Amino acid sequence: MSTSCANVYPTHDFYEERKEERTRKVLMLTAEECAELPFRRISALAFIVIVLIFGLPLWWQTTSTYRAPFRTFSSDQQIVLPVYISIASSHSSMKSHIGRAITLLLNELSELPVIDRLRLIFKLNHEDMDALEFISRANKEVSNLFGVHVAVINETVWPYSGYTTYFDDQWTFILNCEDESKLAQRMFEAITDVLLDTSHLSAIVRRDLRQGIQSSKVSALSSRQQKRLIWDSVALSARYIVQVIFLHAGYNESSEHYSAENIILHARRFAAKLAEVSDLIISSEHLWDFDLTAWLKKDVQGRNTIQMDDISQIVTAIEQETSTVESSAPVMKLVVLDAPQPLALLDYMGDESNGLVVASWGALLSYAGQRRLAVNQSVIAAMRALFGLDTDLPVSSDRSPLPVANWEIKRIKLRSFVDCSINGMSSVAAIHKLVSQIDNIVINEEMASKTNLAVELISQALLTVEKIGDIDVASVTQGRALAESALNDKSLLSLLYFPNDQKFAIYLPLFLPTLLPLFGSILALNRYWMGKD
Repeated sequence: MSTSCANVYPTHDFYEERKEERTRKVLMLTAEECAELPFRRISALAFIVIVLIFGLPLWWQTTSTYRAPFRTFSSDQQIVLPVYISIASSHSSMKSHIGRAITLLLNELSELPVIDRLRLIFKLNHEDMDALEFISRANKEVSNLFGVHVAVINETVWPYSGYTTYFDDQWTFILNCEDESKLAQRMFEAITDVLLDTSHLSAIVRRDLRQGIQSSKVSALSSRQQKRLIWDSVALSARYIVQVIFLHAGYNESSEHYSAENIILHARRFAAKLAEVSDLIISSEHLWDFDLTAWLKKDVQGRNTIQMDDISQIVTAIEQETSTVESSAPVMKLVVLDAPQPLALLDYMGDESNGLVVASWGALLSYAGQRRLAVNQSVIAAMRALFGLDTDLPVSSDRSPLPVANWEIKRIKLRSFVDCSINGMSSVAAIHKLVSQIDNIVINEEMASKTNLAVELISQALLTVEKIGDIDVASVTQGRALAESALNDKSLLSLLYFPNDQKFAIYLPLFLPTLLPLFGSILALNRYWMGKD
């Protein structure tokens, strides 16, 4: 038993030796092959070098997504806006009284709710001056600075009976009050609710930062505030086409009720006031023989009326009949209704109105049997509502009957500056977020240059307004347009249809035949260098 077991191991060793001997005979090189061996090693090394030097960069260039570097805003970028408040009183005896009210005013201003990305710095100045100095000081003010002018007037010389606050072209007049806290409250409401309108600025920032408002908060707002929320949600464009359409119910023009030339003239004067903020291109056309009978209803006085519920159908009919404007700019239509008999426009409450404004579309206007001036006033009122100049004044306040006051121009410039700045920053941040989350987003040189210029323009404007208070609307408007153009550039999606799994499916059969001999050459050279060959 022990002898048979001992014979197993020598037999196994014999077969292993025979196997190794056969392997050596098969792999044994001839003399010619041994002579070629150094050249083979050199060619293998050259093959590896060529693949590494040329193949890998070519593969990287053809498979990687091109992204040119571009600038972005810092995450804590803010708009630091100086607000210059000039408070004047007509009598030196009021100086100490006004000074104490100003202290209370500054305390209230410091407690204003914080607006994200916007920091207001109030710089206040109090001087004694008479009425003539009010006017001269206002005329000397630098137009690009956001300044608020408040004059406190004694009750003995107060000309605006029934009101405690009156907004003139440049100055805001406040009725003096012995109660300093009450006087401070009047100035605070005039500055924050009307002249500065912080609630509108907050709505602009929330909209541009894509921050929604909870439905519970909306329902808690008053009807006036809910109405403002709707109108404030619309951003002001840098350019508009305003079509003044004279809609005639018959073949003849009722020229005794209005003057088309005057309406166009007033519209262009209004556009000139907004030239620094938005470019309004005024055009006009006549629409003849337009049938309104389907929407006309007789009231108890026998007049022809148009109900608010029918406005949408009339707007649709007008859109079908008017010419199409080929432009990327928004189009606003001011439709002047001309009929043989006066037309009365009725709102939801059934009250008569000279015009009804349709958000983001335009307005319907009617002379309603009144004098020509009423139509011109309706055109201006409609344009004020459409382009963000309409103001809801407190009950105890009134304003000058000017079509557009100077303080309203300053306010809309401020809104446009904040809107364009925040919108531009949001667009650049959106591009950066797309690049960080999607691997196939392409950033070409043209798009990067647009983004860099947008960041440069907006950053420089923000630095200027922080240092000297100069509001450069033109720069931030151009920066916003460039940022939006870059965000909507079609080159962003040029490789979005070519995901990574498809790349591997295409490149694997192309490069695998090259990779196999590459790995074989590397292994052969490795054996030679390790002394195993």
